[in-house]
Amino acid sequence: MTDQRGLLRFRRACGRVRGRMRATAAATGVTLVLAAVFVLSLIPESLREGRGSPVPLIVGLVVLLALAAMAVWTRRIAPRLAPEVLADEADAAAGLGEGDVRGAFELAEPVAGRSKELVELHRVRVARILEDVPPDGLLPRSGGKWSRRLRLGLAASGMAALALAGSALVRPGPTLSAALAISAPWRTAFPSPLPPLALSVDGRVLRGEFTRVSIEALGRAAVELVSRPAGEVSVRSLVAMDSSGHAVESVGPIISPTRIWVEDEHGAPSDTLVVRPAEPLLVQDLQIHVQYPAYLGRAEETHRGQIPALVTPEGT
Repeated sequence: MTDQRGLLRFRRACGRVRGRMRATAAATGVTLVLAAVFVLSLIPESLREGRGSPVPLIVGLVVLLALAAMAVWTRRIAPRLAPEVLADEADAAAGLGEGDVRGAFELAEPVAGRSKELVELHRVRVARILEDVPPDGLLPRSGGKWSRRLRLGLAASGMAALALAGSALVRPGPTLSAALAISAPWRTAFPSPLPPLALSVDGRVLRGEFTRVSIEALGRAAVELVSRPAGEVSVRSLVAMDSSGHAVESVGPIISPTRIWVEDEHGAPSDTLVVRPAEPLLVQDLQIHVQYPAYLGRAEETHRGQIPALVTPEGT
């Protein structure tokens, strides 16, 4: 006798229960990650993206520990859903005697002195009875319990996904920032050093004019531009940086030698530039000497002060 389809159906039923258990764990893990992103999107930007902020790292560690605990729990639960353990539930569901299904599995290994015919007869009888039971009826208690848990897990993950999708539509910037923060939570807690601040000014500046200051501040959202004319107090202004960390600002009017530098939000300064104004050109005296071509026979002329309109031939 080789009709063992009922036992195979029972093994598959046990596999489906284990699959629901693993799917429940996966849905719970997805819910945790989505919930972490949603929570991070609600906190202030300084806590989510600020350099040195430990909040994303703490949230990431909590999620990681929860996922690790879920994995350990899954490994511990899986042996309890093996066919040998669930055999008693199948006995009750199929109306078999206590230990019949378990015995059918245990008797599969040949033992000296045991009648192979009686063993096979028992296995076939159990298999045929199990085959008459509907698939969902083989494990009504375990199958129903894990089906309910799976539905709850899927519902929770679906609600978390909807909440996050709504947040992405209403507040796309913070939501994307939160997703990036949870994907690399160490980025804010242990940030890489920022490049130094740098600034430069246009060349020559005439007294009374403004000078354009070019600022390079990679990794900063804004810096404070400071200018201090000689003998005067400092003037500070907040300058927003573009996405590449660059900005151009006007300083002035430059009347006297002026020291210019920038500071980031942590007070780190750049090098200091000193802008010295140049005096405008002032013509104090003008003298024109006119020497005509020899063939004209005209004497040389000198004009000073009030210069008349001059019309001279070629060669003058």
